[in-house]
Amino acid sequence: MPEMTSYTTLVVKIQLKLLHIMDMEAEAQKLAAQISNENASPSANDFFSRVFESAWKLVYL
Repeated sequence: MPEMTSYTTLVVKIQLKLLHIMDMEAEAQKLAAQISNENASPSANDFFSRVFESAWKLVYL
């Protein structure tokens, strides 16, 4: 049964990582909404969008 235990552990770790990523995405969306509400320039929104995309790619690489 060790294979099943390590498989289950791996699945749980992946699920926790996905929850963390979803939390990061929600925080980024809140930040983007806050910036939009403060009438930020489009270039600032583009900057945060690029930063978030870069962070997202790093998580998956």
